[in-house]
Amino acid sequence: MVRGKVMDPDLVKAVFRLYRREGTCRKVAEIFDKSHVWANKILHNYDEQTGKPKIVKPKGRPRKTTAAQDQGTIAFMQQNPQLSTAEVASTVQIAPRTLQRRLKEQIKKKKEQKLPKKAHRDPAVGESPQPTLPGPPTMANEEWSS
Repeated sequence: MVRGKVMDPDLVKAVFRLYRREGTCRKVAEIFDKSHVWANKILHNYDEQTGKPKIVKPKGRPRKTTAAQDQGTIAFMQQNPQLSTAEVASTVQIAPRTLQRRLKEQIKKKKEQKLPKKAHRDPAVGESPQPTLPGPPTMANEEWSS
């Protein structure tokens, strides 16, 4: 998958059509009022027929455990809460630090699932607006007049 924002497939197809007609990335970029690098990245990172991103090999070191192994390890830890991280790691044959990272990822996922969306502050939606606090006195107020 392409990193960053995924482009609209219709836009990608339009870029390919213009490239075939115009012949250069610079001319395509001028038409869309973008840089030639933008056009070049679309031409290299997207499929011409579907307009969808090409599969990109992920960068960085591959993970030591699979998602299935992570779930199994988490389930094992829930069944055996009395075991330490080091004991569980030696049982499932992974490094203790790897296990700690997987637990941290799991906690982060659960927190993201539990976070509520921001509530509306509109009284029409059903929630009362925030109360207004009295501000500092202004020149229009009688408090300043002497």
